[in-house]
Amino acid sequence: MKYPTSRQRDGGRVDICRKAPGGILLTIVLGIVGAVVGAFIGTQLGFGDVSGFDIRSMLLAVGGGIVVLFLYGLAMRARA
Repeated sequence: MKYPTSRQRDGGRVDICRKAPGGILLTIVLGIVGAVVGAFIGTQLGFGDVSGFDIRSMLLAVGGGIVVLFLYGLAMRARA
């Protein structure tokens, strides 16, 4: 009996965390850096400063994290 792979079970979705070369600590550090980058970009675009926890600051942090992780992925792909 063949068991389905994770790609078959997830409907073709690729799990990025399993392929992350730096592990969980690097992913955490990149996420924190991304939150800072998101706050900086949001401030420069006129969304106001991040002075507390609300939905706007959460979205800026998530957006910055996505940007940083995407750029890190591009850099690692070019290096490999």
